[in-house]
Amino acid sequence: MGNRLQDGHQRRPSPFAAAAIVLALVFAACTGEAVSTSTTALPTTTKVSATTIPKDRIDLDVGLPIVGSYAFFEVSLQAATIASIEPRTFLSESQDATEDRFLFVTLQIANRSNGGAAIFNQLPYSLVVDGIPQGRPVVVSGRSNIGLGPLAEDDSVLAFPIPMTAGFDEMVFVISEDDRIPTYLPLVGGSTETGFPIPLAVTAQGPAQGGASGCNQSLDVTVFGGEAAIDLVESDAAPSEYGSRRANLGERFLSLDLRILNNGGSRCGAGSTNYSPDSFTLLVDGVPRSPVTFVSGAIASGAAEDLTVNFVYPTDATTVEFAVGDEEGTLFLVPVDVSAVPAAPGE
Repeated sequence: MGNRLQDGHQRRPSPFAAAAIVLALVFAACTGEAVSTSTTALPTTTKVSATTIPKDRIDLDVGLPIVGSYAFFEVSLQAATIASIEPRTFLSESQDATEDRFLFVTLQIANRSNGGAAIFNQLPYSLVVDGIPQGRPVVVSGRSNIGLGPLAEDDSVLAFPIPMTAGFDEMVFVISEDDRIPTYLPLVGGSTETGFPIPLAVTAQGPAQGGASGCNQSLDVTVFGGEAAIDLVESDAAPSEYGSRRANLGERFLSLDLRILNNGGSRCGAGSTNYSPDSFTLLVDGVPRSPVTFVSGAIASGAAEDLTVNFVYPTDATTVEFAVGDEEGTLFLVPVDVSAVPAAPGE
């Protein structure tokens, strides 16, 4: 599949992990608005007094980098530092002390697609400490807007204000937009595993009819795989009509791999057959849904073509069926069992 999600990696806690700081991260591929502060998927840690964390600089460098994914992006947490340093002087040789405490985070952001641009109009970053949202970060280095070409990377350093007195049961670094599914990257304890994508046992073969000008070419359709995912990353897909390559809470991307063979017979004689988004339908509890990425092409008589069709479906769906063909002709219909697809982080 073209839209494989690379789960992150869990490392051993650092010696400073006695502070029981949990850091997590959520990424967005569009504009940043409201930020999810759900911590239901975060690991439980032991509460310790903030007085065990001295005010001078502490580099939380053991177990880094930690890697996670969000939509087009792979996010690597390269370094994390707790310090009472003025953000504007953090990277300078002469650092100015301050009575405030900051969490300085060094990030590397990479576009995972080899054929599509990835854009942040804003960096929708936030931080949650012990369940309480903190202020927006100061950009120490890097840009507040990011446009990345295929497989390009960008580095940045951010400074988050954090409380001088807190239990630090959890410290959650958030990058999110609206109601999208979050991604957590714990610095100490827990796991970055999301469990996605989920392979689906979808295999079927049968006839269908379709084509331009009502010719209804005779087609043979084979579905040989599928997956449910929270990210949609494809090099050859047009921009998603869904508005993001990260699914909303309560929704999943459904990608189906299929082969269409043009048998060449129709009432118009042998000829090529065209396919478009109208050729593919997902029936969710009987209600039709169109693909969320654009698919189109022509298949010559006697030829076959492999393609992937992407949909979005709600997680509370009772029945899901995939249909190929024109309403005037024969529809190829196959049920898709999504009952085993688990909840996503934050749900």
